[in-house]
Amino acid sequence: MASVETSNSAKCAFCQAGGKLQVSHIIPSFVGNWLKESSATGFLRGAKNLNVRLQDTMKMPLLCLDCEKRFSIFENYFARQIFYQYQNLGIKKFSYNELLLKFTISIGWRVLYIQLNLQKALDHAPNLVPYANRALKTWRDYLLDLRKDEGDYEHHMFFLDFVETSTAEIPNGFQWYTLRAIDACLALGKETVFAYTKFPGIILVSAVYPPKLEGWIGTRIIRSRGEIAPPQGIEYPGFHEFLIDRVERLFDSGISSIQEEKVTEAMKSNAERLLFSKSFQVWIAERRRKRKEKKRSLPPAVVELIDIVEKGSIDPSLPERDKNLQEFQIDLIASGLADLDLIFAENLERDITDNISAARDSHEEKMTVSDLGDIVILFLTLIGSTKIERLKRIDKMFKEIESGESYSKAQMILMFTWDPTDQVDRTFDWGCQLR
Repeated sequence: MASVETSNSAKCAFCQAGGKLQVSHIIPSFVGNWLKESSATGFLRGAKNLNVRLQDTMKMPLLCLDCEKRFSIFENYFARQIFYQYQNLGIKKFSYNELLLKFTISIGWRVLYIQLNLQKALDHAPNLVPYANRALKTWRDYLLDLRKDEGDYEHHMFFLDFVETSTAEIPNGFQWYTLRAIDACLALGKETVFAYTKFPGIILVSAVYPPKLEGWIGTRIIRSRGEIAPPQGIEYPGFHEFLIDRVERLFDSGISSIQEEKVTEAMKSNAERLLFSKSFQVWIAERRRKRKEKKRSLPPAVVELIDIVEKGSIDPSLPERDKNLQEFQIDLIASGLADLDLIFAENLERDITDNISAARDSHEEKMTVSDLGDIVILFLTLIGSTKIERLKRIDKMFKEIESGESYSKAQMILMFTWDPTDQVDRTFDWGCQLR
């Protein structure tokens, strides 16, 4: 853990010894440090208030120095053997020893202790308090080596990933929550309670009552040496609804349009940091999800243009930075189209339809230009052309635009070509010039 400061003398919450308490991180400091280092902006953002930047994760006087050192052994193991390998190398298959179980229990103990004793989370469920106290004592005795086993309690670890498609509706901020946010609470039902902790991309759960959890597949951490790897699944009744509720609760303040613009500008102004950051792909995924919502109200022809852009090929042979740069540019173009005013989008669809119809009737080339100032969209129908010919035409027109003074105010010039008679490559071809 990071260096800690001392507070007034009191009893250690864990071992109950008297002495100076350390200012302990509830979520281990290595998680917050990794989030800042891998962020496109270099800051953390609290899930409860996305408009406020944070410098550190939550901490409070809780443990004595000896218990801090004891917990740090478990944390260092998890950081080196699991967390960094998963986050930085994409490894999802791990062999582990007992230290993984002790780390998970140490996290579960902190969450349960704080929620029970400091935040009084079980005051409205007094029937669960004896079970919580029993779990705290069992976990404490096990971590202090006062007993050889963890009792009959199950502990689980689940790896999260991008959600590309989902049969259920997912709320705003879902990808940010699962892959970038930190969270901890007690999951409560009338006769159910477990400690829930979410690191970026990883969920840790410690059962309190009942001590065993049904429907957790490939996730259990055992005391002896073991292996954890895909496939994993969570079929625990109500867990999906619980997860969605955590996203909505923690993101209920939303992120203001002004602050979102500041984040975007900060990312754009430091392109190198953005392109090498872990938050880049999450940022892209959230923007793609927002576009999906916007496309529902756009005309079909405009939606098709956006889909064509989003499916733009990225050269897999390029270095990671250059691939991310291509993806960033594709995102800017697709978002530019998705943000079109509805009236203009309807006019654009009409222009496209009229253009294609006129070209079919006359069997001649037809060009439509929609000049919005910041964005210029050119649509060209080429009857009897091949894909290669259309791409060459796009390249030629961009060179002509670049050498002249046309569309001098435009930040983005998009060109789409189409040949409705081409039965081999019957799709829009496109190119873009970003300024």
